[in-house]
Amino acid sequence: MILGCVCALVDPRDGCIRYVGMTTKNLVDRLSEHMCQTHLRGITHKDKWIRLLKRNGLRAEIIALQGGIPLPELPGAERGWIAKLNRGQLTNGTEGGEGVFGYKHTDETKKLLAEKTRARVATPETRAKMSRAHKGREREFTDEWRANLSIAAKRRCAIALERRASGNP
Repeated sequence: MILGCVCALVDPRDGCIRYVGMTTKNLVDRLSEHMCQTHLRGITHKDKWIRLLKRNGLRAEIIALQGGIPLPELPGAERGWIAKLNRGQLTNGTEGGEGVFGYKHTDETKKLLAEKTRARVATPETRAKMSRAHKGREREFTDEWRANLSIAAKRRCAIALERRASGNP
């Protein structure tokens, strides 16, 4: 059974909870996703708040509000926490519970996303940076090297599944 938790993003300036969400991932990974630049192109209240923190050299904190929740019960638990914590103080755009587990983009949306991605052109400065980062990486990818990568990836996956099964997202 997949377990998840309801977590909260906390403002480091005053310790107030600003966002409530649900996840089946570990909290460090989930916070990284929230803080990642690629997730901050949106116009949601939460995105704007995180951008403000980053401009001031700060990073949101993440805490677990309730853990070990079976996946089917997770949306209801999230809604309950959002109601309990007073939505007026939160950056959540909805009453919660929607989540995006298993969300599938429409063909039209996929096409739009692909066009936007192709339209993005790296600046000459960025291209030079990427070139420097990849220099010296020419090597032969042997079958042994590929097998070792496969073993390591399977081990990471097994560890993540064990954590979820034990209720430690």
